[in-house]
Amino acid sequence: MPQIIALAGRIASGKSKAAELLRDEYGMEHIEYSFFLYHAMDCFDIPHTRQNIDTWSTFLRHTYTQDILSRAVQKRLRETDKEWVVLSTIRRHSDLDGIRERYPVHLWYVEADQQLRYERHVTSKRKAGDAEMSFAEFQEIEKNEVQSSIPLLKSHAELVLQNNGDFESFLGEVRRNAEKMIQQK
Repeated sequence: MPQIIALAGRIASGKSKAAELLRDEYGMEHIEYSFFLYHAMDCFDIPHTRQNIDTWSTFLRHTYTQDILSRAVQKRLRETDKEWVVLSTIRRHSDLDGIRERYPVHLWYVEADQQLRYERHVTSKRKAGDAEMSFAEFQEIEKNEVQSSIPLLKSHAELVLQNNGDFESFLGEVRRNAEKMIQQK
């Protein structure tokens, strides 16, 4: 049964960078909740914009159950042979429903200032339309139903990582905490 590091945080806080480091340097399997949304959207040729991803997520949760993405992740967890798994893009408590009952979960919350996250977001160009987004549009996105639920996870986190400096300092902090956690197991 794998140990799980679940990463939560606002848009462009550094969750993906932390997950990539844990995957690449510690051999953890990386499961991104958004992967299941991207896959479904690809079937219908829906562009991967922030708005479309959040709309699709809300649609699935309201049409089926709040834990619909958690169930998809649980299926992947049953198939892994890895000792450690990093789950990224946790957006709600329901993303961990069912998982906490079966697996040891360590929730890490990644935090960064809004202006810095905006700058990272528009330069990353990870999703369609990111580069053209204004700061006002970024602020509006963070008010939607999906994005506004993310900060509620912070008070439940085992660890809060600050990412307001350079990425090397942040990744060093991720490494220190990962090593400490792996040694404690």
